[in-house]
Order: sequence, then structure tokens, then C-alpha cells
Amino acid sequence: MWSKELEHFMAMVDMPQKEIEGIKKHFCSFKQLADPIEEVSTMEDGDEFIGDGFHLRVIHSPGHSPGACCLYESRQKVLFSGDHIIKHITPNPLIEMKRDRLRDPHYQSLKAYMNSLDKLAGLDVRFVFPGHGEYIEDLLGIISTYRAHHRERMDLVLNALREKSRPLYHLIDDVFPSVPEDDVFLAVSEIFVHLEILINEGRADLADPGPPTLYRAL
Repeated sequence: MWSKELEHFMAMVDMPQKEIEGIKKHFCSFKQLADPIEEVSTMEDGDEFIGDGFHLRVIHSPGHSPGACCLYESRQKVLFSGDHIIKHITPNPLIEMKRDRLRDPHYQSLKAYMNSLDKLAGLDVRFVFPGHGEYIEDLLGIISTYRAHHRERMDLVLNALREKSRPLYHLIDDVFPSVPEDDVFLAVSEIFVHLEILINEGRADLADPGPPTLYRAL
């Protein structure tokens, strides 16, 4: 949901106020899609649910969100992948604005997502049933496609920065030349998480802390 941290981030990436107001309105509409749950039971990585004919194991798979998880049924070799693995799209590793509330305050969405893919690649899986779309028979093939996609996306971000140091918002046209208006936040989020990896690898860094924050290629 909308927060002061998110609004501050939008200003630091040099997003126009008109865009910010549109995204804010879009975020606030999410409240109409779900009712809050008063009582919850938490799951941990490795927890098991055993019943008549099934044995499900919880696999914590952060990346799309910090708390994302998959369920693996070892007898039938079935993976319920939620939003982590989807056949027709590449899930967004979403930026996390409140990392200080997480178990890992240094959490980075894309890094966590790639590590989660490595974890799933080690499973013996016949079928994947995602939260959206068709079931999947080739888990390793999908994972390979995801890895290639993110390498290509990282190169696009780096090449855009080679032209000159720029705020993140101004990279959108180079990385997502035809992004729909409703997906501007997703575009900004995706560029940011790829920038984090580029900075980790010493291929980009902060040129000016701003505001707005300027990034440059190295």
C-alpha cells in the first residue's frame, strides 16, 4: 500500500507529480480487493503439511515479495509455485520499501529471486501449478528463460546509463519503450532492482545522491 517511504522514493527517482498521483490512486484502490485477516498462522521454510495422499513442504521463495513461498508435493513431484514461477510472464521482483522491518534488513528483491530460482532448480518436479495461467512441465527450461531475461534486462539498464548519468525514471524509455501508464511503477521497480545488482557487481554506482538520485555506468 501507499506509504511515505514510497512517496519519497518516487521523488528521488525524479518521477513527475502527475505520475505520482496516478500511481497513488492506483495503489489506494487495492484496498477494495481484499479484506484484512484478523488471525493468521505463519509458515516457515521447511514446514510440512501431511494428509491422506499428500505431503507438502513449504519452500520459502522470496523475490517477488519477501514472504513468497511455494509448496512442493514430493510424492507426485508437483510444485505449487504461486507468483514465483508463471508460464506466460516473468514475475516482477518488487522493490521493498521497508527493509528495516524484515528479518534481513539488507534484502534485495532480484538477488533473493535468483537465489530462490536456484533453490527450486534442485527439486525433482514433473508439474508446476502457478498462481496464474497454465501449468508447466519444464521447470528448468522456465528457470533458464528467467535467468536470460534478467541478464538482458540488466544490460539494457547499463547501456542506458552509459549515455549519461540520469535519474531512474528517465531510464524507462530506454528499458521499457512502450510501458502502459498503469505499469509505470512496475517499470521503475524493475529498473531499481536491476540497478542494485549492477551496483553490487561494481558495474554502476551513485553519481549524485540527489534529489533526484543520479546513477552512472562504470
